[in-house]
Amino acid sequence: MSSLFLTFAIISILSLILFAWTNQFVIKDFLWISLSRKNSLLQNEVSELRHSIKTFSKHTHNSQTAFNTLNMYGGNPYVLSELASDMWIERNVPGGLNSPMGTYFDNAMGGNPNPTYAQRLGGYGGYGGYGGYGGYGGYGGYGGYGGGYGYPYGRRY
Repeated sequence: MSSLFLTFAIISILSLILFAWTNQFVIKDFLWISLSRKNSLLQNEVSELRHSIKTFSKHTHNSQTAFNTLNMYGGNPYVLSELASDMWIERNVPGGLNSPMGTYFDNAMGGNPNPTYAQRLGGYGGYGGYGGYGGYGGYGGYGGYGGGYGYPYGRRY
């Protein structure tokens, strides 16, 4: 009885090995095809985004007013990179830009869809506050070019 069981076990193991060896090429081909399809889709998305940015740049290169009308907070020269990061967040973060994780990533990448009180006042370095390149329009904070609250030139904190 045990020799019959042992024979059955050996035959089963050998048949599994033979099956795996004969189908390894099919499995590799399937994986290669699925990965290459996913890669080509990503490449298409990236090329479409680059084409959109080039088209946008071509049409707005000679007109500063186009930047002012396309950016809801005023003339922001970084609007294209902000658009690209927002599109990435909308596609890859559950809940999109207005989810907690989307807001976190957007702030980390330099965008700010939901600024805090300190960020609106310009005290959060680099955001610009009411009137900075990352904030609500213009060049600086309340005081001018600096981006900080009340410091007119060059101070960012």
